[in-house]
Amino acid sequence: MKTLVGWLCAAIATAALGWVGTYLYWHVRIVGAIRTLETQAGGAGGGEGEGVLLDAGCRALPYLVASLEPRKNPYFLKVASVQISSLAFSRAAAGGNSELPAEDWSITLDDSAAERARKCDSIQQWWLQNGARYHRTWRVWSSNCAR
Repeated sequence: MKTLVGWLCAAIATAALGWVGTYLYWHVRIVGAIRTLETQAGGAGGGEGEGVLLDAGCRALPYLVASLEPRKNPYFLKVASVQISSLAFSRAAAGGNSELPAEDWSITLDDSAAERARKCDSIQQWWLQNGARYHRTWRVWSSNCAR
């Protein structure tokens, strides 16, 4: 009996370490990608950061929403808003959800400071109300919480 309990404890510990390792791996990658994009002035060099966020899928949503501040680099806000919109709308389409607002969340480089602030606020308000439907933090092994 002791052997069975020992093996069970080892399996639980291994699973827990695997989960923590996966969580930390994606946390470091997503935060690094966001920091890289925040320092970019334009399309050059942002491909790697954008690629990491695309690979992260729904795991990137809470980080992207939390990083939306109207004072930040307009290029970063553009990339972040497009990523959020595409992830949210693709998730909604997969789940048959039509509860997304019809307004345009895509921040452009031509938007005024007031328009950027309005769009950032709109995305953050939507996330507060609906974020749990689009990403479950405990599902670190999946880039698509709809599956």
